[in-house]
Amino acid sequence: MPPAIAGLIGELDAASAEARRLWDTVPADRLGARPSPDVWSPAENLEHLSLTAERFLPALREGVESLPRDARRPSGPLKPDLIGRLFRWILEPPVRLRVKTTQPFEPLLDAGSSPDAALERFLALQGQLRSLYEAADGWAADRVKVTSPFAKSVKYSLYSALLIIPAHERRHLWQARRAAGVQ
Repeated sequence: MPPAIAGLIGELDAASAEARRLWDTVPADRLGARPSPDVWSPAENLEHLSLTAERFLPALREGVESLPRDARRPSGPLKPDLIGRLFRWILEPPVRLRVKTTQPFEPLLDAGSSPDAALERFLALQGQLRSLYEAADGWAADRVKVTSPFAKSVKYSLYSALLIIPAHERRHLWQARRAAGVQ
């Protein structure tokens, strides 16, 4: 059974803690270095997550604002739609299917960028995401549709979007650990 929104807030917090742990234990030169030309560095993985969060935030805000305020969630669990279940499954590590990202989500860190800046940006955006998750908690988030920031023709429930984000974070934190040589 998919987790309630409170559980998803815990997943966001776990992703933030994992990123901090990685930055605390891996030397800065490895955080900013690609292990090979076609593999993102740990900092690039966090930058990708930040770019994604920036694109998701407006859709999430709109979804939260359009939640039916006259209908608190009944006692039953929230249900993701088919797209939400599929995307979550695809995104969970270990990577089952490699998906090439589109240009707006490609991390573009210059050589002088500090890996610490990537962590700070990621954590700041995590705080914004967390606030929206808290605002959606207790409401019928599976009854409101949002547009995917990756493809304007794709719509899924707000609850599905809230499920997809932590799975995407786990995927890229897993990739960041691998890029840093930490399993």
